Amino acid sequence: MISSSPARVQSRHSPSSLLFSFLLLSLPFMLLSKPGARGGSNAIRWSTGEARRYCGAVPWPVRRQKIMCEKFPRATTKVREGANLGIQECQHQFKHRLWNCSTADISVLQRLLSIRSRETAFLHAIVSAGVAYGVARACSTGELQECSCSKAKTKPPPGAESAGGEWEWGGCSHNIRFGDNLSKEFMDANEVAADDTGLMNLHNNEAGRKARPLAIKSNMKVTCKCHGVSGSCATMVCWESMPSFRQVGDLIMGKYHGATYVKINKKGSRLRQRNKRHKRPTAHDVVYLDDSPDYCEVDVAKGSYGTHGRKCNRTSAGVDGCQLLCCNRDFVSREEITEESCNCKFKWCCEVTCKKCKKKELVHYCK
Repeated sequence: MISSSPARVQSRHSPSSLLFSFLLLSLPFMLLSKPGARGGSNAIRWSTGEARRYCGAVPWPVRRQKIMCEKFPRATTKVREGANLGIQECQHQFKHRLWNCSTADISVLQRLLSIRSRETAFLHAIVSAGVAYGVARACSTGELQECSCSKAKTKPPPGAESAGGEWEWGGCSHNIRFGDNLSKEFMDANEVAADDTGLMNLHNNEAGRKARPLAIKSNMKVTCKCHGVSGSCATMVCWESMPSFRQVGDLIMGKYHGATYVKINKKGSRLRQRNKRHKRPTAHDVVYLDDSPDYCEVDVAKGSYGTHGRKCNRTSAGVDGCQLLCCNRDFVSREEITEESCNCKFKWCCEVTCKKCKKKELVHYCK
């Protein structure tokens, strides 16, 4: 069984370098993934030798992660896919902001993670959530022999009793517990709750996985189908499914905006809000220890790419507007030719065909 408590093992790796190393491993994960069929009884089976070769080829930052890989090799590929999912969602959420979650320069990302800012806090939460989500989804689709569907429920699904007739839980619900536990094993493997950085990272990892209303658990959807003669609902079959990861990303982004600025208490045992007039952080909140750097100018030492050359919206007063994104610098405008779909037609059955049309567009870039 996977332990439900985070491993707290001292090592040479700092908490920030652990997440960096993990992300570095996750970006090219498909190069090492084992090809094979998906679904049901076609779940991939690894021999002991195959698992050891695969896991030995990966330079894991923590030995425990290698052990977990050998125990759950196929699930480990889903862990890495989930980490990638988290990074992609981060880039979507921040695409129009001063910091845009770019991974173009790995050394800059590494410097950013050494600053315990809101952005580092968000990365911990979103990657941890992505890992839990990716593994749970793979369990429900039969891709993993290490886990199965979530156990059947006994409580009636919403609306089942008022609909009359029989009801049952069916389908294949996502195995949230297995996803959460594997996320803990990999994301919390080298975090130590003995200093403020470790406490911050553990807190944000957990916030990404479970904290209400961030958690995948608290956003599960129930889908039901009626079965019966002539459209009647003699039997209602229901199953649970997770929301899209975009919804999870939106929720965590909301927590980023309301993140709590914290410090460690005198006993060194927990984090507390810096300003006593502010609310105490809960398990639901994203927390951070350092102010964010100035992302307007290039500062590699602080993980900033700057915003020079970034595309901006001249007519927007929001974060994507030229005034804010260019940090009150000027911007340049130039005509560019772009392609877009046009003259789309529905073709029976079941296809939509479109032409590609070129158009001139005035595009603006920060100086």
